[in-house]
Amino acid sequence: MFGWFKKSKPAHPLADLDKTRELVATLPPNDSPKALERIGGWLDSITQAREFEVQQRWEAVDVLDQAAVAHRRKLAQDYISGGRAKKADEEKLWNASLAFWKALGAAYLRCISQVRATPDAEPLAKEVLARIAARALRTAGLQLKWIYLRHGQAEERIWHELRGAYLFAENQGVAALRAELYAEDRGASSAQEELLKALMLVMASPHNLEALQLHLAERFVAHFAGRFVLAEARAPDCAYAFDLALAKPPLRVHKDMAPGSMLRFFGAGEAERGLAELMQEIRAKDGIPGDVNLGGHFDTETVLSVLAHLARMWDTTPPARRAKRSGAATRVTVVPGLPNILRCLELAAGGAALEPKSFAEQESWAVVDKSDSGYGVMVPEERGSFEFDPVTGVRVASGDWLRIGSLVALREEGAPTWRIGVVRRITYDASNRRRAGIGLIEGVAAVVRLAQASGPRAAEPERRRSAVLMSHASEAGTETLVLMRAGHFLTTQKLAMQLDGRDYILEPDVLIEAGADFDCARFRMAPA
Repeated sequence: MFGWFKKSKPAHPLADLDKTRELVATLPPNDSPKALERIGGWLDSITQAREFEVQQRWEAVDVLDQAAVAHRRKLAQDYISGGRAKKADEEKLWNASLAFWKALGAAYLRCISQVRATPDAEPLAKEVLARIAARALRTAGLQLKWIYLRHGQAEERIWHELRGAYLFAENQGVAALRAELYAEDRGASSAQEELLKALMLVMASPHNLEALQLHLAERFVAHFAGRFVLAEARAPDCAYAFDLALAKPPLRVHKDMAPGSMLRFFGAGEAERGLAELMQEIRAKDGIPGDVNLGGHFDTETVLSVLAHLARMWDTTPPARRAKRSGAATRVTVVPGLPNILRCLELAAGGAALEPKSFAEQESWAVVDKSDSGYGVMVPEERGSFEFDPVTGVRVASGDWLRIGSLVALREEGAPTWRIGVVRRITYDASNRRRAGIGLIEGVAAVVRLAQASGPRAAEPERRRSAVLMSHASEAGTETLVLMRAGHFLTTQKLAMQLDGRDYILEPDVLIEAGADFDCARFRMAPA
């Protein structure tokens, strides 16, 4: 008789959880980008719908979120593995993942806004509120990760989402309440930890990391999240600050920073010691401990290099510039890769000019700023080598050589000499123009010939290699840097070297840096 007083279920098809699960069952099991695209579409539909009660909205979003776990993990592994044949495949994976995290974040933020807008509605359990806030914060942090994977700049929207979700958690009294977010996490988390994970990733100087290194950095951030610190007042172990009143990225604390009730100070805390202990354990065991979830198997040296990077970036004492930078209106000719650099230096030593037709590998970049230790440059848009697609016959880009860690030779307009440097940073500015930071290697570059210092003399000509000596020092015991082909440095092998018609012995000291096509090692140099 009074049935018309009862609340009717929303007409939205995804309000019925059984039907939602039936839709989930139709997802393609072996096409993660397509599966995430469909889930993202369903999440958008739930976000836009008005007829959901907050409990129903949360439950529907949760079902879809859980259904996406295996697909988003598979997509991330495929992207990081680098096993894609074409740039288009990489683009597809990146777009699918970022679009999914944006859609999922918007869905959780819609739940938050509905809770705020309906204070008289039946309240959600505290644990549910904590889970919604923490998941919303995690989606923002993972959007940052995927943006940084392509060296992009975070939109203002993401800082707004981070501050909004965390303020909601504080106002609801659940910021520190730990709850299991996903079974794959192997533990609980909280809104506070998820905020710190996002912020500490930002302060890890992500634009100085390539994709694999950035993935590992994000995994270590997650591993140490429970050791980070967050405070409402300045503290010795809080080197950074995030203003909840502004939609702006965090920054390092400085003495002139104005106090404010919406400022939150944070830092690595006990994670600093944890990094050192983990590095020591990895070296002792020559392997990664089982309790460290890196989302795959990775080379020990790569893992250690990322941990060392985090230790430098999270130190309470800020890393100082080696030299003061100044603006510069000039251009540099850039030659990429050790093989091209060797040919370039040999031609220059012989007095030959590098004509574009005869030396097509060179590029011209505009200098933004420079110092004694490096350059900030603007990178041209159309770059990279080309090849013909065997299927379509179309000339397509085969890949952009510019990577963090790429070795380059540079010469300023009007300068007589070439300098050698390594790409240390890649970013996009507000106009989506790519910039690079190049750190110079000290010394004057000269091409030399290397051979084993001992062994059969008959084998010597075949063993002789071209390399770049980064000085002209010749006194006994002098230390010098040598750039040689990747994998050629051995700590147990002395090398014979010819320079300007004279013979020298190079005694190996330490490998300074290893790139995709070069080893940079320090030797002690003496006349033979």
